[in-house]
Amino acid sequence: MEDKIAARRAHNLAQQQAFDDIVASFEQPIPRDILQRLDMVVQRAEIHPGDAVLDVGTGVGVLLLFILKHNPSRVMACDLSEVMLERVRAKFCDRLITLQADVVDIPQDEGPFNVVLCNAMFGNVYDQAETLEAIGRLLSIEGRLAISHPMG
Repeated sequence: MEDKIAARRAHNLAQQQAFDDIVASFEQPIPRDILQRLDMVVQRAEIHPGDAVLDVGTGVGVLLLFILKHNPSRVMACDLSEVMLERVRAKFCDRLITLQADVVDIPQDEGPFNVVLCNAMFGNVYDQAETLEAIGRLLSIEGRLAISHPMG
């Protein structure tokens, strides 16, 4: 078990460093068709006013404008990259909570969340089954999970 934890931490550190290094590439204008797909992803998650929402692997926050339009009561944006989270804080300051963490390491008492979104990041996680188990612990009983990759 300790070997798996160490391997996940090493993987996450490599991911963090890689995304810290290329953050500027994620701040390029997003093509209109991709924006429409992102909006559709958030719409299909059926966020209701007052919901608690977790955006896993938020990056520079491309989903957050679409999420915030639905008036959730609480939004947590988590990512491994502190540099990306700095961009999120600059754009959305007091409208959400940011957390530099792997979703696997988010304490259960941070939930429950009504909606968890994983956009364009699920292929990068160390262990997809472990990630889904962690999300399951954070979701409310009737919570919704949306996993998407609008570019592919």
